[in-house]
Amino acid sequence: MPRRHFIPYEYPFRNETIKFIIDDQYDALGIINGGGQGHIIKAFDSSDQKIVAVKKIKQMNDPDNAKRVYREFVISRSVKHRNLITLLDTFAPADGSDLYLVYEYLDCSMRDLIRLPSTEPRQLHKMVWDPNSGDYFTADVLFQLFCGLRYLHQEKLKFIHRDIKPENILFKHMVGGNWSLKICDLGCARHLRETDANVSAYIVTWPYRAPEVMIGEPYSFPIDLWSVGCVLAEMITGKILFRREGGNQLDHLFRIFYLVGLPEKNRVIPDFIRAKLNNQNQYGPNRIYETFHDDVLPNWNHQRITKQFIRDLLKNLLEFNPNSRLTAENAANLPHFNFLENRSGINDIAQVEYNPVNEDGFHTESEWRRFIREQLDDYEDKRFDNASNFNF
Repeated sequence: MPRRHFIPYEYPFRNETIKFIIDDQYDALGIINGGGQGHIIKAFDSSDQKIVAVKKIKQMNDPDNAKRVYREFVISRSVKHRNLITLLDTFAPADGSDLYLVYEYLDCSMRDLIRLPSTEPRQLHKMVWDPNSGDYFTADVLFQLFCGLRYLHQEKLKFIHRDIKPENILFKHMVGGNWSLKICDLGCARHLRETDANVSAYIVTWPYRAPEVMIGEPYSFPIDLWSVGCVLAEMITGKILFRREGGNQLDHLFRIFYLVGLPEKNRVIPDFIRAKLNNQNQYGPNRIYETFHDDVLPNWNHQRITKQFIRDLLKNLLEFNPNSRLTAENAANLPHFNFLENRSGINDIAQVEYNPVNEDGFHTESEWRRFIREQLDDYEDKRFDNASNFNF
């Protein structure tokens, strides 16, 4: 098996110097993003003659972080869908302290489009509200989101993404004017097993977090659809629907109650929450239709999707009861999307059923490192076999 050769790079980023050690197949072009889980550089792949994104995962210095790294790598290897970010390559320098994942390069995130000034034609709110093309753009974005989630949620994979938000929705502007959408950051994703009784509440960025997560109930695929409802409301209004104000999660939950109404009386709500509901009359019924009245929704000339459809969709995504929430499967197959030119990916089935090996029980940091190394070795073996079998 041919050995990789690595080249070091250094880039200043937010008052620190970030070091990269990458395969010499890639020519680094500059750092483009960074956060709590790692940093990303733009690079040129000299082998395939294209631009890629190289993500350096921060050092695996505790079991939880190492598990997240393992999941992002293994889940990224397991999925192949037009609306999910594609893993192209992976490698680790000799010391094994960092892991590098090479992904396809896209133009921007939804958050980037939201933050553009209103004078920019590609500002998200401006594209949504365009009287001639806004309905198509909005429907296309929603359809691609639903297709990507339908693929993740399917029986063969059973992946909950757990962090759907504008930062994790990437776009590429295509020839002809349409946008290709990719869901990224699978580091928070997890496989849902029948044995799961309780899963972490510290997932999903706060404004997009479903009420069952806040309450501490077991959760499943519907949390991703709640997040899509929050994203849709933000696309339409240009504002975060449930903006975080202070550090009180209870107040945040009450803002959800105000919009979607109190849960059914037979639904289990912790006593400490019910005790805080001194004036339950202030919450009243569901206010989705009242809040998203005609004046706050776009006036689209072609009406390929309507204001009523947007209200109905928000109502079905922002259901307090997760069992009543619209599923990704049903959402992707809504007839309202039939007019879209590209509806590929709606029925894609995973090629291999996901095997959640190593997911059970507690593992130390060193054990997670070993699991990652085993996955890396397997990846390299398959990469070498594929290269050897390629006919020039």
